[in-house]
Amino acid sequence: MNIQNDRLVMKGISKAFPGVKALDDVSFELISGEVHSLIGQNGAGKSTLMGILNGITKPDEGQILFNKKIVKIEDPKDAFNLNLSIVHQEFALCNNLTVAENIYLGDEPHNKSGFVNYTKMHLDAKKLLDSINVNLSTDKIVGDLNTSQWQIIEICKALAKKPKFIVMDEPTASLDEKQIDNLFEIINTLKKNGIGIIYISHKLKEIIHISDRITVLKDGKINDSFLKNEVDEKDLIK
Repeated sequence: MNIQNDRLVMKGISKAFPGVKALDDVSFELISGEVHSLIGQNGAGKSTLMGILNGITKPDEGQILFNKKIVKIEDPKDAFNLNLSIVHQEFALCNNLTVAENIYLGDEPHNKSGFVNYTKMHLDAKKLLDSINVNLSTDKIVGDLNTSQWQIIEICKALAKKPKFIVMDEPTASLDEKQIDNLFEIINTLKKNGIGIIYISHKLKEIIHISDRITVLKDGKINDSFLKNEVDEKDLIK
């Protein structure tokens, strides 16, 4: 499969709130088919940077470029139009609905009469699950599933938007070791499909295992960046 190398660049991003400089001349890039992890202590500026990328927060200075062209992300809709999705740490699912209904909630396919096309919805949901090698019935009620399966549904919700880039914010916070291994298999499949992933976590062992690149954010500034084979846990802690 011939996959285009897309590149998303945040350049010289600064943001101040009353009494604090949250981001100071931060630059960060993501290339399709890679996992670029962003780490830092609480308050380092990770959430602010991702908020700017997703159109929730506006920067005071800096640019965002997609394939070398300056783009404006004024709100989450702009992020969506740039094929950017986010998998939030907190699950946002309806426990009384099926897997397929959750994946396409608010974006359901309709037939010519204007009614929801449940057959197409379940077929499309099955295709998404197959694309990440997950065997999960689309008519299962979400409230009957476990946290690992909830995470998979959140990923499929992001994939339904056909993204080129996905932000994963603390995706293993509610998972056990076996479930984490399953998530990493899914991430590797996404990489092979040409999707770039920004991976945010406090778990340094995970970061080193899954990342192609790692960037350390400290006190609102880029402290350092590494390729995965250039660094170990002690280096990251330091």
